[in-house]
Amino acid sequence: MKNLFIVHTPFNLMTAFILSKSVFADDDNYLAIMHPQSFESWKNVPVLNYMHSKECGYKEVFLLIRWFRSGQGSYRKQVKEAKTMIGDLNFDKIFLAVDIDIQAQLLLAVLGKTSYYRYDEGMWSYYSGGHSRTWLREIFHLCELKAICFLAGIKTDLQFNTAGIGVAGAALGDYLYRPELLMRKSPKVYEITNEMIGTTISDLKDKGLLQQQFDKDTVLYLSQPLVEKGEVSEKEELAGLLRVMKKFDGKAHFLYKPHAIDTQKKIEKYKKAIPGMEVYDSKVPVELLSAAEPKIDTVISYASSGLMFGDKFSSRKINMLSLSGLCEKNMDPDACDILQKAGVLFIK
Repeated sequence: MKNLFIVHTPFNLMTAFILSKSVFADDDNYLAIMHPQSFESWKNVPVLNYMHSKECGYKEVFLLIRWFRSGQGSYRKQVKEAKTMIGDLNFDKIFLAVDIDIQAQLLLAVLGKTSYYRYDEGMWSYYSGGHSRTWLREIFHLCELKAICFLAGIKTDLQFNTAGIGVAGAALGDYLYRPELLMRKSPKVYEITNEMIGTTISDLKDKGLLQQQFDKDTVLYLSQPLVEKGEVSEKEELAGLLRVMKKFDGKAHFLYKPHAIDTQKKIEKYKKAIPGMEVYDSKVPVELLSAAEPKIDTVISYASSGLMFGDKFSSRKINMLSLSGLCEKNMDPDACDILQKAGVLFIK
């Protein structure tokens, strides 16, 4: 069997790695990296560098960094380049995280495929209402895809999905960390089990790629730009964080993992107010940190997927806290329900 995993983010990369090293370990696995986030920084992080290399078991890694993005030449030229790169490989299964992604679907069309499997993308994988399009936008993007196929010379029977995440008719099933939380329909659900995760974590630890760094109780804050969007005040967010830190009586590390649009002014203000705060701008998925760091006591965010899977990656209890109760705008009720069922506690 030949499998192709299409990834965009470090979280995608981790999940593809887990699947390729466990349930599909006996197959020939290939990786396609498509318009990734901050790809250059992946190379500077040993565990990410390993997980997107042939060294970790992939037969080949295809770099489609800006494929079908502006400035990359004609559509026909880009199709030819992808076909040349991949050659005559015929994949039995293709896995993608986001079934609404235009470039990923175009790659499927170029490869002559009409079906695929989805794998866990975090919160978006569990309910369709969080990223659904209006009927008008759905039709617009479908026409856009059809036009691109015509201009690129792509002939396909693939049923394109432009309606929303998780609703593709071409999907054959979903590989999920927490299938019991799923709030949408799926043709077939496969659990990414603790055993599958444990196998891959052991591999990373044996190679020295996951090592403990924290020597005392640690609180990790996964920032989301709610202050910047005006949905919560800086004062309220800071007060919520200080409330959590108070129980540690100044004896815990506070690691602030910034969002890309966090302001430096806000970060500096928080550093002055929160004892022991350090900026922790790591690209490593928080799930791998949970597995590597026994001193992580608490993870805080709003509605981040980083709150959902701690117990799947760690053998100990990690407190997962949401600040969404501080927001002026109510959280999507389905997202709130998912977090509550995942064991997340809400700070008000």
